[in-house]
Amino acid sequence: MAEGHLTYSVGDLRVAIEAASAELLEGAELDLPANADQGGLVIRNPNAPDPFAGMSIDLEGELPEKVTALLDKQVNPMLAAHGGFAQLVGVDEHNNVYVNMGGGCQGCAASAVTLRAGIRKSIMEALPEVTEVIDATDHGAGENPFYS
Repeated sequence: MAEGHLTYSVGDLRVAIEAASAELLEGAELDLPANADQGGLVIRNPNAPDPFAGMSIDLEGELPEKVTALLDKQVNPMLAAHGGFAQLVGVDEHNNVYVNMGGGCQGCAASAVTLRAGIRKSIMEALPEVTEVIDATDHGAGENPFYS
């Protein structure tokens, strides 16, 4: 192994981590993806930084306008890095927000995590009047744009 790395063995798997990154990965788990069709391994890191920390957005108007502004100014710039976007479908009488995911997010194996840990979290924290955020995307429609 290269100098300055820590090594760990889990069964036959050997993992090398740069020593300077070890503290940032404390408590992280190396796991298989939740979706069996997705290959590779995933790292579940409780220390992952919040990419929205420190952002301040003026959210004015009725709830649909607030959600749209939040998606446009905070969420979509992050999703665009992966070729995706989210858009408001509607808000019902119980303040449930319906979101459609498109581009690279439609059909992506990680879209459920993106919705729950990114989009939903952002909306629920910024707009406490929202009851729930619901994925209205037809992920099975057409070809899988993420992998095409």
